[in-house]
Amino acid sequence: MSDTHRNPADRVLRRAVDVGLLVPALLTGAAIALQLVAIDDLAQQLVTHWGPEGPDGYGPAWVYPVMTLLGGLVLPSLLAGSAMRPLARGERSPMLRLMPALAASLATLFSALATGMVLTQVGPSFDAGVGWVLALAFGAAGVVGWVAWAAQPSQDVIVPAALPVDALGAGPHERLAWIGRAELGKGAGAALVSACVLLAGLAVWTWALADVVAAAITTGVAILVALLAAAMTVFHVRADRTGLTVRSAVGFPRFTIPAADIASVGVIDVAGLAHFGGWGVRVIPGATGVILRNGTALEVTRGSGRRFVLTLDDAATVAAVLGAVRASQAGGARDADQD
Repeated sequence: MSDTHRNPADRVLRRAVDVGLLVPALLTGAAIALQLVAIDDLAQQLVTHWGPEGPDGYGPAWVYPVMTLLGGLVLPSLLAGSAMRPLARGERSPMLRLMPALAASLATLFSALATGMVLTQVGPSFDAGVGWVLALAFGAAGVVGWVAWAAQPSQDVIVPAALPVDALGAGPHERLAWIGRAELGKGAGAALVSACVLLAGLAVWTWALADVVAAAITTGVAILVALLAAAMTVFHVRADRTGLTVRSAVGFPRFTIPAADIASVGVIDVAGLAHFGGWGVRVIPGATGVILRNGTALEVTRGSGRRFVLTLDDAATVAAVLGAVRASQAGGARDADQD
């Protein structure tokens, strides 16, 4: 049966599986096979790093097949796999099309890079450098990524429906408000802290070596990562009669949705990688997200139709408060029209 007679939903999922899982598996398998054949004719210790002056790092021969397996199959499978469940549920978006294409591109990059580095060491000319290997690997990755994207059907955005939440009741003289915080998940927070500590230690070490240029660069990177970590770790949230305000602990970035601009509000379940391509402040077609973890999130749809998504432990309560605010705004508008 041709693709035109198949269920379109099946076709989208099947192409994603082919591109994101099958292609990386075939590329990785072929690359490892080539490496194993070549390694039989090489020394047990191979060059693993090239510097400006030529080879300056060595390692056991098995490093290359292992690197290919991890970078060419395991990591791409995680990327592509994150899109499979949402696609199987019927969700659609450019991001769910991008994940399998990135998986194929990444598998190409690692397979070509590792295999090229092995093949350059067959014969006496390997010490001439591996610039051509890098150029070939990145070029091939770009081409395969583009072909993988084009091979998949285009996807109109279909997102999981937000669960409606009953608005909180309030008396005529009562004002509702919710004030709290949205925090980065513990695992991601620990990884960020570890990265900051590692970079700070590396900066101190480079200063101790009296390498001023390297120390200045490392210090700058450490400061930048620390600032980004501080800006993306905790967000202060306020929902009241004025609308919704979400502000980073350092003051920026800041998001404000006036009450009059709230078209609907609800609660959804978010997978950061599949739905937004990662975590942190994310901007995708049709939505802006403050995605600090996977799980329950508040979804506010603005009058323009654009969605704002915030992962939050007490998302249902915030949605109920904003629902009451929206109802109050709608009631006020009707009273004004009647007058």
